[in-house]
Amino acid sequence: GTLTREYGAACLLAGVIVQFWFWRNAKFMLVFVTLAVLLSAPWYIRNVIRCGNPFHSLSVPGFPPASPVLAGILDIYQTQFSPGVLSWSVWREALLESVKNMPLVLGIGWMASFFFVRRAGFILVVMAMMTGLWWTSIGYTAGGLLYSMRVLTPVVVLLSVSLGLLGSRVATRCRGTWGVTIGLVVFGVWGMLVAASFPFNLPPSRFNDIPRAFLTPSRADYNVENLGELIKLLQTSESRVLTESTYATAFLTEAGYSGVPIWSPEVAYLFDGTTPREVCRQKLRASGIGYLLYYPQSPHNAYCAKFPFFRDGLNVQVVLQQSDFVVYRLLD
Repeated sequence: GTLTREYGAACLLAGVIVQFWFWRNAKFMLVFVTLAVLLSAPWYIRNVIRCGNPFHSLSVPGFPPASPVLAGILDIYQTQFSPGVLSWSVWREALLESVKNMPLVLGIGWMASFFFVRRAGFILVVMAMMTGLWWTSIGYTAGGLLYSMRVLTPVVVLLSVSLGLLGSRVATRCRGTWGVTIGLVVFGVWGMLVAASFPFNLPPSRFNDIPRAFLTPSRADYNVENLGELIKLLQTSESRVLTESTYATAFLTEAGYSGVPIWSPEVAYLFDGTTPREVCRQKLRASGIGYLLYYPQSPHNAYCAKFPFFRDGLNVQVVLQQSDFVVYRLLD
């Protein structure tokens, strides 16, 4: 778990909590911690050597961020996505959507965890820790509150364990085997349907939407769906594309073209605040970057607007405009 994400080291702490709960002796704790550190340390050492920071662009005392631009963007996120900024309607929508997708786990699982405090109280402790980690991560997630809830995946797993313990108790002591079995089958099928139809909502609002919900390939980000027009434009040019979208960069790379994210060290001069705009433009053209892919609704724009190259106007021409993005060509 320590190698999954920047916050993966929390899994080590969760393991320590479980070891304390089922304490045998210091030897077991020492073996667990030693193995976890030995297996994960090479990755963090590699990050320090290559990036100067074990957690890449997260602010860590004593380690500068690997990408000052990305670190600055994360600071902007805090002003737009932190828990205190989000409206009640956003919280309500995320809660309702989560309960709709996982009604059994979220509806009963959290209550079940309180029935087994003495036997499995570590579940509550670890869930509280992971919930706190999620709360901290909200302000770093541009995808929004609902998207940030992926951090709660370990909590969902633990709630499922609690639910399983409760189901076993009901089945054996209350003669509710058939009821538990039917409940698991019904809610299990519902969970599979939700997963298979993602990102479409269930139930579909119209009968004709059912085939589309299950047969249409899902995309990680809807903003790349119209980039086919940009590909047609690039087919007549060897220019590279400067963009602030991770998904657009990946989409262009998969299509055989070059997308340069704004946090790339290659274009760090755009954000140093000292390089003149004309020099920035010349450097972009010299490196083969001839297009700018701009998303008007992107939260990254607030960060870019701090720097003269983006703030004071560009010598560009609109060559493609869609409902969610604009493509500019840098003029000679």
